[in-house]
Amino acid sequence: MGTELINIIKRALKEEVTETDLLYWELPKKLVKELEDRVPGGLELYRDNDIVYLQEIWFDTRKILFALHINDQFGIGVNYDESLDVPKSYSGYYTVDFDSISKDLKNFILRRLEHKYIKYLL
Repeated sequence: MGTELINIIKRALKEEVTETDLLYWELPKKLVKELEDRVPGGLELYRDNDIVYLQEIWFDTRKILFALHINDQFGIGVNYDESLDVPKSYSGYYTVDFDSISKDLKNFILRRLEHKYIKYLL
């Protein structure tokens, strides 16, 4: 059994926090552009004005989950995976390793993250 898996099991048995609550932090366009360049295979927006949310942070795997949304005809945000307007070739969710993101995105996260979670990232 790998060391990483053993550490995950230990944290789960101690009932340590392994992820944040749902965050839904809207990313500024500058950070969306960065993700388009950094996500393996490329984070791909269907339309330029679509919204990317930082949805969750998973501390045990050090991954960040992003959700892509489009505004429907009524102006209501809908995830790509649930929208009839977005072709199924576009994914509604992307994960990125925390350690691979830029300093700007890390600062965006750390400025907004509840203090009790910061210890899991540093």
